[in-house]
Parts: sequence; structure tokens; C-alpha cells
Amino acid sequence: FKELIASGALLPGHKLPPERQLAQRFGVNRTSLRQALKVMQLMGVLRQRVGDGTYLSADAEHVLREPIEFMILTGEISDEELFDARLIVEPELAARAAERATAGDIAAFQRAIEDMRNSRTEQARMEADMAFHEAIFRASGNRVCRLIFTVIHRAILASMARLVTRSK
Repeated sequence: FKELIASGALLPGHKLPPERQLAQRFGVNRTSLRQALKVMQLMGVLRQRVGDGTYLSADAEHVLREPIEFMILTGEISDEELFDARLIVEPELAARAAERATAGDIAAFQRAIEDMRNSRTEQARMEADMAFHEAIFRASGNRVCRLIFTVIHRAILASMARLVTRSK
């Protein structure tokens, strides 16, 4: 599959060939192919549309999100490491965002700040916080950092929610 994607034979958002053709191409039976397709679907690499077929995901965020979330849930990455990663990288992303922000980015910052001011619940505050940080990541102009840190920031918010729940 990686070779198909790298060669341009399979593009993000496009429909995969029928199972029979894929099984022949890879020299495997259809049962083995279905298992591989299911794993890639769980990873977020593929999207299934009932009655329509299987498509290569156009959204890479899901591909990163699952492994990182499992690393966090299993304790391989600690809450402290998440916060530390954010402290190390986010100031540089914010500096780049300040240099590169468009009028739309600035409007997104302002909306998120206003939403934080007006939030009445922990959930609303966390959603506004997420929107603010996503706006920074987006305005920085670096898609890799945006994808990675959006996932990390979601994990940080989940960690914060757990800590708030424990302290009550």
C-alpha cells in the first residue's frame, strides 16, 4: 500500500480498486487482504463508505492520533512528557504564527479568546482552549507540527480533564 501511495497510483481521497484486484496485485487471498484493510481502517489510513467502497483517507491526523493516544493510554508517554513537549515546541510555533498569521488566523485567535472569556463550563473552556492552540498551529504554517501538536494538545486536554476530575 505504501508503494501504491508513494508512486501516485493511490491518492488521498480516492477509492481503492476492488478487493479481487488488490488481492491479485499483492499475491494474497481476500481474507488476508480484508484483515489488512481492517487494520488500516482502524489506523485511519482508510475510510469505509458502506455500499460505496474503501477510500484512502485524505486526513492524515487520524493516522497519527491512534498510535499516540494508545501510547498515552498505556502509560508509555506520561502527562508530564506531554506538557514538556508543548513547552518546548509551542513558543516557536507561536512565534512563527505571529509572523505568518493571516487575517483569518487572527480572527480565529480572537474568536477562541472570546470563547474562553465567555465559557461557563470546564468543557466549554477546554474546547475554546483547543481552538486557540489549533489556530496557533495552523497559523505557524507547518503542517507537520500542526498535525502532531493537535494530537498532543488533545491528549493534554484529556489529561487536564482527568486531573480536574481526580481533584474534585
